[in-house]
Amino acid sequence: MTERSSFRGYGTEQGYDFLREAIAKHDYQARGAEIDADEIFVSDGSKCDSGNILDIFGEITSSRCWTCLPGVCGYQLMAGHTGPADASGRYGGLVYLPVTADNDFVPELPGSGST
Repeated sequence: MTERSSFRGYGTEQGYDFLREAIAKHDYQARGAEIDADEIFVSDGSKCDSGNILDIFGEITSSRCWTCLPGVCGYQLMAGHTGPADASGRYGGLVYLPVTADNDFVPELPGSGST
C-alpha cells in the first residue's frame, strides 16, 4: 500500500474481483470446496457493516462500549435510531457501556444490574 502504482484503496461493493478469485482458488478450491468467487464477499471493514446491520432490525435500542467505534453510533444517529439527545448529549436509543479502569475495562451488560 506504500506504492502508488499498486495501491487500490477501497474495493467494489463485493470486493475486488482479483481478491475474491484468489480467496476462492487458494482458500477453498485448493482444499476441495466448490466455491466460486461470486460467492465471496470482502468487506471494507466492520464499522460500516456494524452500522448497516441495524437496518435489518429497524428501530431498536442497542448498546455500545463507549467510546469504542464512535462511528457506529454515528450510523445509528444518521438512520434516526437513537431519538434526540438529552441535555447532556446522550441519546435515549443507545445504552452506554463505559469501559474504564474503574470497572477493569469490563462493563456490566444491560439487564445485569446496571442502569
